[in-house]
Amino acid sequence: MIALVPSPTPGRSEQPASIPEITAVPAPGSKEDDHPLQKYMDAVHGDMRGDLLFSAKQDLDLDGYDEIVLGYGDLNQADPQYSDVWELHVLRDRNGEIEELTHDFEGGYQKWGFKLIRLQGLPQTFIYCGLTNDAAMTGFAVLEISGDQVLRKVYSAAANGEGEDIILDNNRDGLYDGYEQNRQDYYTFDYLVKRTYALKGGEEVLTATKVGIPEYPQEIKGVILQYLNLSALQVEQSPETEERLALLCIDKDGTEITGEDRSGWREALEGYHSEIQFDIKQDGLASEAFLTYTEDDNKPKTQEHTMQLHLVKTAAGWQIDDLVIPQSER
Repeated sequence: MIALVPSPTPGRSEQPASIPEITAVPAPGSKEDDHPLQKYMDAVHGDMRGDLLFSAKQDLDLDGYDEIVLGYGDLNQADPQYSDVWELHVLRDRNGEIEELTHDFEGGYQKWGFKLIRLQGLPQTFIYCGLTNDAAMTGFAVLEISGDQVLRKVYSAAANGEGEDIILDNNRDGLYDGYEQNRQDYYTFDYLVKRTYALKGGEEVLTATKVGIPEYPQEIKGVILQYLNLSALQVEQSPETEERLALLCIDKDGTEITGEDRSGWREALEGYHSEIQFDIKQDGLASEAFLTYTEDDNKPKTQEHTMQLHLVKTAAGWQIDDLVIPQSER
């Protein structure tokens, strides 16, 4: 018999003690009638495809009635915990009357690694679901039973890009109390961005952001690009980012890159530096730079973004001491 136990969070080998044991899945070839949750399996709507990979019965929302969780998909014989789940069904048994609350969710994502979990400060039990875009991005959703609905309580994933989002039990008491987002792709301009969140009563609170900032650029163009990159990232609670931005641009009263103009420059920076036109003129320890970027011509309304900068060479390197965005761009 193959017992599919809750899968560990990627990068974490610990298994919180409070997670209940998941009902074992019958061995291939056994009679379906042998399964203790057969009557609930019979109550599921639609034609089932694949193996029963995950099953559990528990009063998740503490309303006095049991919820039944059934996951169907493709069994990974080598490592069952990483089996692909195609459909998740959540039912409720109310004094023998069975009702189905949901038959699927998180459309578009590959689902794997189901388990039942507890969150710090909350009495009920939640459904954890690992998610992937079937490429280089993994994340998760934490689902709660609310009345007759299955809703997201915590969610951290992305349809595109690269990275790994992991849920955390920081004090290892069996209750999850936070999570991390680790991203490094063209959306972060290839900078490693790590955001840490605390879960306080199930609510997400950003506590820190760590950005892997490259060395200070030596060339004028590199200084301008790094300033644009870090400005467009819009990270919060990142001391190293604030420190670097203050070093790159010493014009404290200069124009801020905001609104549609920031969106336009971000579009240009997402892997398309060659589309930004640079006109740089250096005169000794001073330099003038004029930047132009024209948004995609296929858009209904084409918009041109421009920026004028003055830079000076100091002991720290090239620094922006004047930045102007024409009024029409702001």
